[in-house]
Amino acid sequence: MNKNRKKLFITITGIVLAIILIATTTYAWLSFRTNDIIVAGNTGCFDINYTKGEDIVGSLSAVDEKTFLTNDSVTINSSMAFSSVSIELDSKCSKINGIGTIEINVSSLETSFKKNGYNGLALKYLIVEYDPATVGEATMSNLNGRTFRFTKKGSIYKEGVTDIYSDYLSPGVKHNYLVILYINSEIMSSDVIGNVVNANITARGEQFVETPISDFEYYTGSYTSEAGETTIPSNEVLLVKYNGSDETVNVPAKYTIDGTEYDTVLYSHQARSGGNSTFSGNSAIKHVNFADGVKYGTTNYVSANLGYGGMLFAFYQCSSLISVTNIPSTTTNFLSTFQDCPLLTDISNIPDGIKFMWHAFYNCPLLTDAPVIPSSATNMNGAFSGCSSLSSAPVIPSSVTDLSYAFYNCSRLKGKIIVNSSNVSSVTGALYNTVYDLTLDVPAGSNTYNKFNGNIPSNVTLVTH
Repeated sequence: MNKNRKKLFITITGIVLAIILIATTTYAWLSFRTNDIIVAGNTGCFDINYTKGEDIVGSLSAVDEKTFLTNDSVTINSSMAFSSVSIELDSKCSKINGIGTIEINVSSLETSFKKNGYNGLALKYLIVEYDPATVGEATMSNLNGRTFRFTKKGSIYKEGVTDIYSDYLSPGVKHNYLVILYINSEIMSSDVIGNVVNANITARGEQFVETPISDFEYYTGSYTSEAGETTIPSNEVLLVKYNGSDETVNVPAKYTIDGTEYDTVLYSHQARSGGNSTFSGNSAIKHVNFADGVKYGTTNYVSANLGYGGMLFAFYQCSSLISVTNIPSTTTNFLSTFQDCPLLTDISNIPDGIKFMWHAFYNCPLLTDAPVIPSSATNMNGAFSGCSSLSSAPVIPSSVTDLSYAFYNCSRLKGKIIVNSSNVSSVTGALYNTVYDLTLDVPAGSNTYNKFNGNIPSNVTLVTH
């Protein structure tokens, strides 16, 4: 099948963006037919505006995303549809913070694009935060050929309302987003699209109501773990365990206890076998939102000294967890952070400083799209093992040295996997139990090539760059 023949058409209508796929025998066509619109909404302290880009005339092809995505960046081109959304918490509401959420409402979706359809997970979205004062108007004529860093990638594969992105809001700071839609030809299995898809994109703002400190087991001054007594800095409160029953948990940067204000530190611990954390093993929580400034403190079975930056086992075996917003920027260790989270569907890009991703998303069967792997990452052992809905692999940066079992049992994985590291020393089982034909692209003449050569399953073709 010639993938270059695939065509799609998307029509903008309604509030922000509506999608219509029209079937023919070999092509589907994509066009925009409404005038520019701006819809504004003010719900108390929240100002929300939607702006559609200018009309585009003509057909747009489904395109291999590797031609316009480079690690964490996207180059705008005519194969895309996009709309802009701005969300702001009014500066007059200085005593509160908020959560802004972009959502998509799919009223009907042609069967082939549903998750288990033959084109399932091919319809993608990207979230880009940008500055209109620097970039200018959100129109194709202005943005075509320009490159932006995206903060999240996901798939559209079911009917109903789905939250596709959430962000923490501080008073007086406007967040401007591009919501980009495209079709990844690597994942499509047929040129025939069929029937009609209708959807629109909207946004909402909600007050960030902090979860009360009484819902946590917490300590100031000191805490005793299996390694002994941990001294807690005098300005910090350590949240050891969440004992509440709410589905949504909002963690503020500071708590006031008996008139004294403390910086919030969440807890994670690496035991001799496994580990635990503030939220690990919780069956109630569905959404966790972190305020700016929250951090994690870590102990282990050897040392009771409190270190920082490790989200070890942070959400391990959280059976109802769907989303986490605003992961602390100081995080460096993702050891088993989301391991065994059966309802986690997708995730925003993770902090730039993360180095250790051992089993980070191990056995997350509903995860459809991987976050961008930071250029600091070194160990990806089992990072996405058992992610049976993962549709495409992230670019592997030059810093990575361990890919053992990284994509083991990823049965939906398709397309090309780009590895930019020349020094991968461990690749055992990296692509075993994958199903579809894959292309593994590694640096020529590298240690990585030598390790993979002869150590890949028959469905994988090894090439070099």
